[in-house]
Amino acid sequence: MRAKVKCVICCVFACCILSTPLFAQYKIDAGFTFSTSILPKNIPGWPDSVGAEKVLTGFDINKNGKREFIAMADPVWYGDTSRPYLFWFEANGDNSYKLLWSAHLPGSNKEIYAYSDFTLADMDKDGKPEIVVATPVSPSNTMDIVYFYEFAGTTFPAQPTFSSRCGIRQGIQYRSSRVLLDDLDKDGDVEIVLTSRKDDYGGAPNSGAGRTLVVGHLNGDISPESFSSIDMEFADSSSVLRGGSVYDMGIADFDGDGKKEIWAFTWDLFSLAIYESQKKDDYTLQADINQARPDNDVGARHSMKFYDGDNDGKLEMYVAGITDVTNPGNLYCIDHTSDVSTLTTNSVKTITSDMPAISTWSFEGADIGDVDGNGKMDYIVTGPGPRRCVFRLEYKSGPVGDSVSYNFTTIFQDTLATDSLFNFKTIALGNDVDGDGKKEIFINNLRTRHGQSDPAIIIIESKTASASVRSHEGVTVDGYVLNQNYPNPFNPSTTIDFALPITQFVSLKVYDVTGRLVATLANQVLEAGGHSTVWNPSALASGTYILEMIAGNFSQRMKMEFLK
Repeated sequence: MRAKVKCVICCVFACCILSTPLFAQYKIDAGFTFSTSILPKNIPGWPDSVGAEKVLTGFDINKNGKREFIAMADPVWYGDTSRPYLFWFEANGDNSYKLLWSAHLPGSNKEIYAYSDFTLADMDKDGKPEIVVATPVSPSNTMDIVYFYEFAGTTFPAQPTFSSRCGIRQGIQYRSSRVLLDDLDKDGDVEIVLTSRKDDYGGAPNSGAGRTLVVGHLNGDISPESFSSIDMEFADSSSVLRGGSVYDMGIADFDGDGKKEIWAFTWDLFSLAIYESQKKDDYTLQADINQARPDNDVGARHSMKFYDGDNDGKLEMYVAGITDVTNPGNLYCIDHTSDVSTLTTNSVKTITSDMPAISTWSFEGADIGDVDGNGKMDYIVTGPGPRRCVFRLEYKSGPVGDSVSYNFTTIFQDTLATDSLFNFKTIALGNDVDGDGKKEIFINNLRTRHGQSDPAIIIIESKTASASVRSHEGVTVDGYVLNQNYPNPFNPSTTIDFALPITQFVSLKVYDVTGRLVATLANQVLEAGGHSTVWNPSALASGTYILEMIAGNFSQRMKMEFLK
């Protein structure tokens, strides 16, 4: 059991409405428009010299019908030894948000410089999601590595609900860089998966020679009163992950065999290790792709995404290659396979031309989806200073591993010379978070200046309204689900919940009893997990309507009763 740790700073707010004017220095593609930006100086508890490390979007945690996003700010980038800040925002209307809650993780790391990460999940499956933060520890630091803030009905607590070292012993450094939660081995338990940028787990103390992948499960529940623990069920600190830092990780059933994999990306000339869950607590190395780009020292940082780009019902993997000034940056793709063990260095396809040389890293974080609702995949990538750009790789048609199958354009750039220290490290796509029918791009700026009106988060959105399908964060399903609409009968609107086991193209259409199409609720690629949409047929007559869902080989129909 880990003792309840007192939070250094924590504030709860139900106000602070955020909406800022357009900045003239922003060059934005004609298909997008500036929405708003989040300025730390306007946010109680957010130091104005600390930018945004990462944002997660697309949930309604408090179930009030308004969508939210969570941001993490990490002061380690500024020489501060304290741990990250968390901020929970809710849409307050078109292009505006309000702060609901914030917290400052306890403790410090005086000896090491590293990256923290967070996610949202319900590890103990009690219906109350947790914000889960992984932050590094040094050899002399006896504090925990992972902290859970469990939703308490109306807000999150003022201090961590639960914390753990996940079976990692004290007296070593473990520079955690990614954290994900999923029921990997389908045993009914949600596992936590950690990777480290550098550690001493399998090597000599203080050597920093290791890169350890850890999988653990919860014994008990997430509660400050419990004697629960997170027990390690798998760890790999072998030579597989040596050679460079591990900044990126993903989870998918890429080959569609019903067994989920952990993909760990090492910054070593593009090296990728894939572990597949074979049975309970059993994770076997299936593919070890070593140095697929021997001419270019390629890494990845929060950019590895799985998506059905060509709408064939099968996943591809996309990743943005981060490189230093002496090497060109590229975007890469691995096409679908029916067996991940067959993947080799030849499976890695370069799908963009070399980026021009710049004075810093080439690409950074990325996210994937259909931003403008045209049915075509958009892989959205950040580029750091001095470019301060956001790029879009849009799939057109043809082989996914061929560069001619894509359009590559710049959709955002900050051109102000005094902003040259800004660093767009990560990015997140919002599925109409503010409810105006348009999808957003959250651009996270890592470096903000004390005493200045610098944005930590810049939000742009598509000018094109698209069908609003809400995705539910932290939901994992084993098969296809189409639930009966509710209420039913209904007037004036009804909600439809459905779920997907893999990311793929989904058609959700409504017909009248004569077979005439009356509404298209979804016609797009959606990620694996739970989704919902609302149908309001106020212009139609009362009667029976047929809802049809098609996704891959799955097809299901059901009746809905509309009564005026």
